[in-house]
Amino acid sequence: MHSLIEKWVEQYQKHGLDGLAVQSSRTIFSIEFKMNTVQMILEGMSFQEARRQFSLSDCSLLYRWLQQYQVHGTADIKMVEQLVEALKAKLYADLGYISQELKSRVKN
Repeated sequence: MHSLIEKWVEQYQKHGLDGLAVQSSRTIFSIEFKMNTVQMILEGMSFQEARRQFSLSDCSLLYRWLQQYQVHGTADIKMVEQLVEALKAKLYADLGYISQELKSRVKN
């Protein structure tokens, strides 16, 4: 519990009241960002310092990125990024279809 309060204080000091706001959307990090962050950890930066430097909410992302890198190299991170892009494209296509369907029903 103590570390949670410290995180809140840190977020408030860095971002003011906006730092305490609940985030309603997930951030999608680029492959370059993930690889740069993993490289800094491999070069000796602590997980906590990387979390603070890159304004991440917690260290779980860093642990996961490092594990993916250690097991699969960059391939796994790239595969996940490609999958996210494919899903976004499908979602946008579906939204376009739904929008057109709604417009046609409103006209009738």
